[in-house]
Amino acid sequence: MRPETTWYRGKSMNPTILLNVREACSALRISRRTLHELVRRGDLPAVRLSDARKAGLRFRLADLEQWAAQRVRRGARQQAEAAELVEGQGHADAR
Repeated sequence: MRPETTWYRGKSMNPTILLNVREACSALRISRRTLHELVRRGDLPAVRLSDARKAGLRFRLADLEQWAAQRVRRGARQQAEAAELVEGQGHADAR
């Protein structure tokens, strides 16, 4: 069964790009250990190539991009919350 083909400006593009462990680690700038831990906890979806215990894992590029975007949004939200706390303390100290 062939993957569904998407056309962009007259060129076909395969929407399902799979990366191996090394490529996923490089894309996310994390260690293999961290990657495997994220998969084990269910935080990062992965595709196992077979039912064998040592089967290779593959990662959809779209899933990695989504995971990274969530981390960026979470970090920005935490920075904003921290800034609000600092501002609130500054006003309290001025009294």
